[in-house]
Amino acid sequence: MKKILFLLMTLIFISCTKDKENTIVEEEKPITMNVKSVEYAYKGGKIPLSHYDPHYYTYKNNKIVNVLNYGFNTIVKYIGENQIETESISRNIIDGEIKINSHLSLLDNKIQYTVTESHSKINPRPLEIQRDSTIFEYKDNYLMKLITYSKKAINSFKGNEKYQKEEIQEIFWKDGNIVKIKIGKDEEYSYTYDNEPYVMYADLAYETPFFVLAHYLIPYGKMGKWNKNNVLTMNKTVKDFIGHDFRKIQYGRELDKHNRVSKVLMRIEYASKESGLDGTILEGAAILGYE
Repeated sequence: MKKILFLLMTLIFISCTKDKENTIVEEEKPITMNVKSVEYAYKGGKIPLSHYDPHYYTYKNNKIVNVLNYGFNTIVKYIGENQIETESISRNIIDGEIKINSHLSLLDNKIQYTVTESHSKINPRPLEIQRDSTIFEYKDNYLMKLITYSKKAINSFKGNEKYQKEEIQEIFWKDGNIVKIKIGKDEEYSYTYDNEPYVMYADLAYETPFFVLAHYLIPYGKMGKWNKNNVLTMNKTVKDFIGHDFRKIQYGRELDKHNRVSKVLMRIEYASKESGLDGTILEGAAILGYE
């Protein structure tokens, strides 16, 4: 009996040892804040949101090195600590190409100015070139104004073209939050906020202050002090709505198990000149994926 018991114990030990040897231990991925995708979903309403297509980000050493969306493939290069260059080449244009080169200059991790040159060749039209320069103005580390100058040419610059002031974006702050963005004379965004501390990426949604000023993630965290709290509502007024536009948006958010923003929720009210569509309500969300 003792021999049988000893034999059984030996077999159990050998079996457990083999099971341990055959078990593959998967290393847990480190939790990062690197957003790899921003996709949009919506339900209800009659107006599609295709003009805000998904963005996909690739990282190297925790820095964005590629941005891909329906319209462009963008390569991002970092030159030292204070210079960023991007090259965007159009996708899905059947009879032509658009190429955009941008240079961002930083100081103390704040964007000071950007220079962008776009080359657009859509047959049968000639090559169109546009060069934009945007100056970022700060006060006490808060972004106060963006001033954009532009000049255009056909085929090539001759050297006598002059920059024209194209657009001024004024940013108004109250209690540590952006409460209004005014673009030129005819466009204005107004915002309200909650009382909670700002949650990273809680404003990656349509028409938030970050979306209006930057839209994509490369400038994130590089525009001085940011909002103290989280945006709750947006109201937009323009002199003349063209096509479909956002009139009001209410925002919310969902967090994943790591307390990262997984969805930025939106309740959108449209403005439209099209019969039956003005005032349309749409429930939508920006869905964030992480590395």
